[in-house]
Amino acid sequence: MFEGLRFDLKEVMPCIKDSSRIRFIAQANMEFPRELIIALSFMFPPGLTVYDDGCGALTLKLWDRLITIFPSGRVGVTYTLDINEAREILEKIKKLIVKAEDELKRYGVPSQNEIDARRKLTALQLYKYLPKTNCKLCGEATCMAFAVKVLNGEVKLPLCKPLKGEFKSRVDELREWAGDRILKSLGWE
Repeated sequence: MFEGLRFDLKEVMPCIKDSSRIRFIAQANMEFPRELIIALSFMFPPGLTVYDDGCGALTLKLWDRLITIFPSGRVGVTYTLDINEAREILEKIKKLIVKAEDELKRYGVPSQNEIDARRKLTALQLYKYLPKTNCKLCGEATCMAFAVKVLNGEVKLPLCKPLKGEFKSRVDELREWAGDRILKSLGWE
């Protein structure tokens, strides 16, 4: 369905963060169902996404910019170099939407339990499932620092080597609490 997705640039303005760059609004030639937007949010670690239940919009922190996708097909993007980069970003967004559609077909709509777990997944919550040994094998000084970086998409959960060995049961506990999709968004396959 979304293979034929196109975007038209509707408005270009100076970027608030850096006036040498632009921000823009584009409009798709189709609407994005709520289920698709939720599936798209599950493709990224929770720290990179904000889903607004009220209006159904998703804001992503990707490629050093904020991208907001509305169910109406409207897309807002910040911190863009120029019109050419805007077109490149819109092409990347199209690919993400097509991938989200594939994920939706493959795994179905995220359940309310998965949505709730994703909302509740904080660094402290993730830390509960980590070894809490501060072994530094992941490259971080503490397990809490590691949890923060995992949620923000800076590192992937499998970097915690003890979770693959003696603490493997913690991954199973996290899977039981949060579900496979959330684990996948944290880099655990």
